[in-house]
Amino acid sequence: MQEQYQDFVLEGEGPHFDEQPSTPTTVEPGQIGAVTVASGDGLTRIFYSMGAARVISGGQTMNPSTEDFVEAINALPTDKVVLLPNNKNILMSAKSAAELISTKDVRVVPTTTIPQGIAALLSMDSSSDFDEAQDVMTEAGQSVQTGEVTTATRSVTLNGVKVNEGQVIGLVNDVLRVAGSDINSVVVDLLKEMSAENLELISVYYGADIKPQQAETLVEHLAELYPNHDIELQFGGQAHYFYILSAE
Repeated sequence: MQEQYQDFVLEGEGPHFDEQPSTPTTVEPGQIGAVTVASGDGLTRIFYSMGAARVISGGQTMNPSTEDFVEAINALPTDKVVLLPNNKNILMSAKSAAELISTKDVRVVPTTTIPQGIAALLSMDSSSDFDEAQDVMTEAGQSVQTGEVTTATRSVTLNGVKVNEGQVIGLVNDVLRVAGSDINSVVVDLLKEMSAENLELISVYYGADIKPQQAETLVEHLAELYPNHDIELQFGGQAHYFYILSAE
């Protein structure tokens, strides 16, 4: 998976995804078409550049409906469609859409984070056996550690972490693990919680509220902390999350 991602970046499709066309990947009848969910221009371009046939706009606090999935499925010229919801709150809508479609073979790969969706899509062979493709994509999605840095909307003590409303918080695979007052410090602490030192590739997707120079400064610091790691910086443009991190 790491080699696939590195090849993807080195082929010129990163890190400047804002230079890539935000257009769907053409899927032929009989091939597997991927419908995925993303929030932000950068993440949308990333998914299209990686082979998504449709990207539905959505994410945290902006969950697409079952109808949104059904429309995307029916718009594809193929009868083999895989859905990547990329959020635990969207998973049910994706499953409901798959059950509603009787004229196509629709599978759901249960990705609950953006990095899981990216890993799953990266592993997809649109011309392979559908059962095999589904298994490979599911395994790929589960192999990635996800970190998310956002702002606490309420004061709470959860999983042994005390958080005040407005603090910066970090989640590992949707579980609260870190809280602090400084975004970059939370990123550093979050990578420790993700056991990044035992992995090889760290990907950083910066959100709409982060300036490019801020993100570059952070990655320079991470490179000092992890000198033997490959660290990739991508523009995600996502709302709500300052950074989304992937470690594998």
